[in-house]
Amino acid sequence: MLLDDVKRFGDALFHAYQEKDLDPRAFPDLALAAIESTDLISQLTQDTLQRAVAQAQELPRQRNGPRALGDPPITLYNAPQESFYIEALYHVKASMAIHDHSFSGAFAVVSGECAHQIYDFLSDDPPGPLMVGELQPLPAQRLSAGIIQPITGGMNFIHRNLHLDKPTITIVIRTVWDGIHQHSYHYPGLALDQHMSATERKQFQLLRGMLSADEAAAKQYLRNLVNAGMTPSHAYRCLDVFLKNVTGQGDLDEVLEAARSLFGRQMPAVKSSLRQSQPVEPDLAQLVSNHVKNQVKGEKHADDFCDSDTTPTYRQS
Repeated sequence: MLLDDVKRFGDALFHAYQEKDLDPRAFPDLALAAIESTDLISQLTQDTLQRAVAQAQELPRQRNGPRALGDPPITLYNAPQESFYIEALYHVKASMAIHDHSFSGAFAVVSGECAHQIYDFLSDDPPGPLMVGELQPLPAQRLSAGIIQPITGGMNFIHRNLHLDKPTITIVIRTVWDGIHQHSYHYPGLALDQHMSATERKQFQLLRGMLSADEAAAKQYLRNLVNAGMTPSHAYRCLDVFLKNVTGQGDLDEVLEAARSLFGRQMPAVKSSLRQSQPVEPDLAQLVSNHVKNQVKGEKHADDFCDSDTTPTYRQS
């Protein structure tokens, strides 16, 4: 049974990890080698996954945090000492997010296909909640079933991974937390700390709710948040969701001016980023286009892809 096989795999990996003193810097290589030496990827299909979930008397403790990936994520194994866990991610949306990770490990595509791009981020800013720099994409990659990608925690591994099939299933072997914060990245060149306190998360959730019900009240609420003082990263998040939902450009200009003191010298880069969508690099867009053309139902699949977290725009070369 799938869960039994994953447990045997996880237990063996934990023993190997113990020999490295549970050092997260060693974990990507260990996870990569472990996946390469097993047939676990070929065993994990939509059918075996649904059977395992349907037949389980009790699943392993599920890891569904506020930034959990997948539609849904399904935890298959939890290692002792809160050292790492293994999850299958069932994807039906194509997220456009560029991000790094607060954990280390590896992921593999087990069903479907992904269009994948890795980025460098160059900045002279000291580490902080919001950094200005330059995003530099590396050549895009096609990830088909069986391809494994190591994950290094922090800014050493920045990527965007578009899940092209409905569903796309990936398996992720990852540490719980490497003691660092995760960042999202925004063109033309911002790195945004994704950590939110419980209070910030609730402030953000209320703003989103108010924007769907009463735009004028939401605008006043955002002014109150700005006047009360916010971290630059929290301010950017709130301004971004405000911009995506308000109807008047003048509203943004007014709120941006009120927030100027929160960003200081970073204000020009913040304004530039807020006024543009996340473009897709031409080579990544070409991988998406090729995949769509290869589908038997190409027209329907193109509609499916555009049902993503953010409608893609294409960056000019």
